[in-house]
Amino acid sequence: MTLPDGSVASGGKLYFYENETTPPVPKMVYSDPLMTVAHTQPIVLTSSAYLPDIFGEGLYTVVYTDENDVQVWSRDNVGSTEDSSQFEDWSSITRYRQNEIVRGSDGNYYRSIDSNNTGHDPVTSPEYWEQLEFITVWNEFVEYSQGKVVTHNDRIWLSAEDDNLNNEPGTGPEWEDPADMTAAEILARLKTVDGPGSGLDADLLDGQHAADFLLSANLASKAEAQAGTAGKILDAAGGHAMVKKWGLGGAAIPDTDFSDVTDTRFIYAQTAATSDSPADFSVGVNINQTAGQTLGIQIAGRINGSSLFFRGSNLNGNFSSWNELWSTHNLQKVSSPTDTTSDAVPTVGWMGQGVPILLNSGDDLYNLPDLNPGEVAQYKYSSASVPSNPPEESASGYVRRIFHSSSFESLEVYVPDSGRRYTNEMISGSWAGWQEAGSSSITYAGPQEYTSADEDGSGNIAISLDFTGIYKFFTLDFDTTPLITTSGTINITITNLPNTATDDFVKVWHIQFNRAGRKNVVFTLPGSVTESRIGTATYQSGAGDFDLYEIRYVSSDPNRLLFSRIDART
Repeated sequence: MTLPDGSVASGGKLYFYENETTPPVPKMVYSDPLMTVAHTQPIVLTSSAYLPDIFGEGLYTVVYTDENDVQVWSRDNVGSTEDSSQFEDWSSITRYRQNEIVRGSDGNYYRSIDSNNTGHDPVTSPEYWEQLEFITVWNEFVEYSQGKVVTHNDRIWLSAEDDNLNNEPGTGPEWEDPADMTAAEILARLKTVDGPGSGLDADLLDGQHAADFLLSANLASKAEAQAGTAGKILDAAGGHAMVKKWGLGGAAIPDTDFSDVTDTRFIYAQTAATSDSPADFSVGVNINQTAGQTLGIQIAGRINGSSLFFRGSNLNGNFSSWNELWSTHNLQKVSSPTDTTSDAVPTVGWMGQGVPILLNSGDDLYNLPDLNPGEVAQYKYSSASVPSNPPEESASGYVRRIFHSSSFESLEVYVPDSGRRYTNEMISGSWAGWQEAGSSSITYAGPQEYTSADEDGSGNIAISLDFTGIYKFFTLDFDTTPLITTSGTINITITNLPNTATDDFVKVWHIQFNRAGRKNVVFTLPGSVTESRIGTATYQSGAGDFDLYEIRYVSSDPNRLLFSRIDART
């Protein structure tokens, strides 16, 4: 490369940009005709001012600088926008854009259907090129071959012979109008171009050769299907046989021993003793993790639908014992609130939850079904069907029952007909007898407030409660500031406890503690009276909560008080 003054441009640099852009936008050039290897810019001339091969696409702005990056000249519109390959012979090194047309080595014309079409011969690459057929206007000086299509007088004509020269379409048999051709004539013409490469290969079915289809000999027989013969495929009968091999679509496979099944399949056993099945006449499914090993799970049930079982095997292939998942017992409900049938399902109202349990003349208040320790149940009965041992005969009643054990429980009965309330207790298996609770009003004592100012030097608080009267309710409030400390105890002394005559057994006292959880509570009873507790031995509530004690005589022991505790946290 030389400069305008004729000097050699050694060491100069060439920069290539998008044509006429401001500011200039770099544009890639390449070292190969396929434009796959890009040049690094700038392109530096050798000491002899030689340029390497440079290929590009479209127009460029080219800037030349000397070796010191001083611009010498700039040129716009370098390159070409013309498609030089249009209607020219196809070249293997030219990149063709979509819709460019070339002439193939067979003399036919082809249109590119790819936008980056390089190195693909149009004669053998239909996925890149579309062959074109030009329809020309008839010319008396052109010789047409058979099958050539032309237009004349606004109609399309098909040459009926070779060497068709100077024969005007429509004036003789040399030209045919395709619209007038019969089906037989069209078929005859199609047969002349049938064969490989013609686009009309009549030996194909749905685009496939006969060799691509299987012969009837390739179908597996029933025996071959069950044996798994290689190279065979299944017809309907063979497929059904294969399915039935695994107990699908037919009877379950009878196995002499469920523990020996090593494939996933349906299984059946008539006798449990000889089959390791869960019951006689069992059907089920064996699901294996690994074929050929007893490693998986089994689900089976009686054919009468009365039960369902499950078991699994360990890593050593040994099955566990059968577990009954379900049986018809699961559907059996209790027939009455006192029904104790094994496996029967409780209903709403069972143990008085939801609605009271209805008792009748066949029940006995002294012999109701056991509950779990600490459970409470509610019952009712009508005057027309009174259970045994009621507090009033021929009268309806509502019963509240607190169960501790089969030897200790208490009953409260409200008789709406008379408006009376009765209590009864069983101690060590013996009932004390019904006692009327009376109708006196409850006497409330309190609230009595206590703070740290009421503590002695050891943190103890002494409280005296007068138990004179029937139904007395004490409220002891420890929620007033300054709050009590955590040291010491709350010592409660009970005074004026009524005598223990039978008619006094119905007396009831309640003590409510508000936020006394900082200390334990100890009761001191008069004389030889002792206490019996339901709950923890000492009282201690949580801060901000309350506890309630119900205190009454134990009917079977005139010198013992029964303390029943209710904790607000439960």
